[in-house]
Amino acid sequence: MSEGKFEGTSKNGDVQEALAEAIAAAKDGLRTDFVRWRLEELTGEDGGFVLVRDVTVRIHAKSPSESEDQGKKE
Repeated sequence: MSEGKFEGTSKNGDVQEALAEAIAAAKDGLRTDFVRWRLEELTGEDGGFVLVRDVTVRIHAKSPSESEDQGKKE
């Protein structure tokens, strides 16, 4: 089973956008179209003179193994 940590960001303060980017990075990095993931960290900055709205999402993702998939079908 492959696994790793992945990050996504949004300059618009959009958590869903940042999460989608992290999941896309996981799928690409793990070379699979299906991943299981767990949110590890959600951080951001908001405000200031230029209205910063950065959001960063870090996830731990893994591709399911054959045995896990077979167990769910039974």
